[in-house]
Amino acid sequence: MDSQIPQPSQAPQSSQSPHSFQVDLRGLVDLLSHHLYSSPKVYLRELLQNAVDAITARRAEQPDAPALVRLFAEDGTLRVEDSGIGLTEEDVHSLLATIGRSSKRADGLESARSEFLGQFGIGLLACFVVAERIRVVSRSARTPDAPPVEWTASDDGSYRVRTLPPEARTEPGTTVYLEARPGAADWLAGERVLALARDFGSLLPYDVRVGDEAVTDLPAPWDRTYPGPAARRVALARHCHDLFGFTPLDSVELNVPLAGIRGVAYVLPSAVSPAQRAGHRVHLKGMLLTERAEQLLPDWAFFVRCVLDTDSLRPTASRESLYEDETLAGVREALGERIRTWLTGLAAGDPERLAAFLSVHHLGVKSLARHDGEMLRTMLPWLPFETTDGRLSLEEFAQRHPVVHFTRTVEEYRQVAQIASAQGVG
Repeated sequence: MDSQIPQPSQAPQSSQSPHSFQVDLRGLVDLLSHHLYSSPKVYLRELLQNAVDAITARRAEQPDAPALVRLFAEDGTLRVEDSGIGLTEEDVHSLLATIGRSSKRADGLESARSEFLGQFGIGLLACFVVAERIRVVSRSARTPDAPPVEWTASDDGSYRVRTLPPEARTEPGTTVYLEARPGAADWLAGERVLALARDFGSLLPYDVRVGDEAVTDLPAPWDRTYPGPAARRVALARHCHDLFGFTPLDSVELNVPLAGIRGVAYVLPSAVSPAQRAGHRVHLKGMLLTERAEQLLPDWAFFVRCVLDTDSLRPTASRESLYEDETLAGVREALGERIRTWLTGLAAGDPERLAAFLSVHHLGVKSLARHDGEMLRTMLPWLPFETTDGRLSLEEFAQRHPVVHFTRTVEEYRQVAQIASAQGVG
């Protein structure tokens, strides 16, 4: 059976008859690859997402079902096997070949929908960014008597569906086969597939492997048990270095149960401009969503880099950034409060670590203190200022000078500082 995606409507009976959209799939693939997605690498995230969601759907009905995802890359081809819910022939026509319809909306799956990673129904289309042909073989766990079904699609928009003999696939689940398009074979190479799978899927809740190599690495570093605080700090610092390439001044654990967030903020070891927006890594239900989330923290918290997992934040259609809504605003406020609490804790109980932090990031704290009276009162004794006696806290400076003069701008200070210093004026 050959078809187009989507199937064209019958010829209209009159000028007032409704018409169906007809999609140029090659043009749509070009749109995806050059405008929606930042890189062809997202094809692997889509494959992992489909496999994980299929397993989640099956386990909603069969809690003891196996939870396995296996990837095999060889000679410009990729095979992805999962033990998920599987598809019938009707499912294939309805879900795989209809742009914008997600299997997560299928009857009977609504109860598990909140656990799904994908919500937009773009699905396998992303694979056409690197493949010119996609083949899917699936057997339904919900209709065990139904035969396996094969769906084969090309990037010209045509697809073919046929049923297979029972022995073609004996267990429920789905296997996806990709054949690389010219010039894209590197994206399907074994080492590249393994690296991408680990980057996207290290926190996924199921057993995911590329060949014999494990992809998942659970529990997450911030959820592991360590012998003590010092060992925990060392382990998180090592994780930061592996992930971001720097050893942090400190680690701030982020735990917001009401928002379904767990993670850690790493304090940068060197000063950065407040205007420089740091990119944060955000996982959605274990799958890496983005490593460039800029709107995750308040503007004043530019001195940290975050990595976290969430089940509440809403992704955009490309699933490469976060949708700006009330939930994100609430999370941003909660994470900012967590960092603020860490700072006040240093001020109350660890002045040496606080001094080390302020020697690098005092501008960020001053920026926060301008808008937060409690933070101003807490941090003012510790904050350094440029003075005619060098960089000192206001408390130290006041001890030296019974009368203190100040300027409102750096330029004013530079104009009078040398003269004031020569005259012993503070």
